[in-house]
Amino acid sequence: MSKEIQPTSHKPRIAIAGGTGRVGSTLTSLLASDPVDITVLTRRPDAAQLPKGVSIAAIDFGQPHTLQEALRGAIGCSFRMARRHCKWPTRSR
Repeated sequence: MSKEIQPTSHKPRIAIAGGTGRVGSTLTSLLASDPVDITVLTRRPDAAQLPKGVSIAAIDFGQPHTLQEALRGAIGCSFRMARRHCKWPTRSR
């Protein structure tokens, strides 16, 4: 599902999960003018309206390999997603 992300320069690459949502899109817009390559991780790449120069990676949280591929080469990642989309087991306290 995810296409291989090729950095466009030698700038650090940051991945933003949920970069098309309310908080993530604001973060993406703020970082777009910084000297970094940004990749937005989204479940719906067709719905994305991103600033110029921002890459997109289609991911499926039910298919962990799509996330691994999208994060390859990133120096950091911001995750902001609704709990209902997470299918990972939770720890009991």
